[in-house]
Amino acid sequence: MRNLKLTLITALAASTFAAAIPSHAITASSDIVETTIKKADLKTERGVQKVYDELKRTAESRCDVPGRQNILSKRVEQRCTERLLSDFVESAQSERLMAHHKASAER
Repeated sequence: MRNLKLTLITALAASTFAAAIPSHAITASSDIVETTIKKADLKTERGVQKVYDELKRTAESRCDVPGRQNILSKRVEQRCTERLLSDFVESAQSERLMAHHKASAER
């Protein structure tokens, strides 16, 4: 069973709304996010759902804004997660995963 390793730099995703946050409220960093998925999982709908859920959890954990949550930090966290998840999906180069991502975004 072959695995597919996805490697992304989160600085782009995390900086999407960095300009809207006061400089004292954010610490700049470039993190490399790596995750591995099983290519075989991309062959079935159940497997695609499993992979998607794993990628989403990884994106959420990497985009977590520590400390007190206000509306702006929650929005930054949400946008970062959406962007990183989209980047993961795109880098996997799977039509099924892309279709699942598109359908999830439309809900």
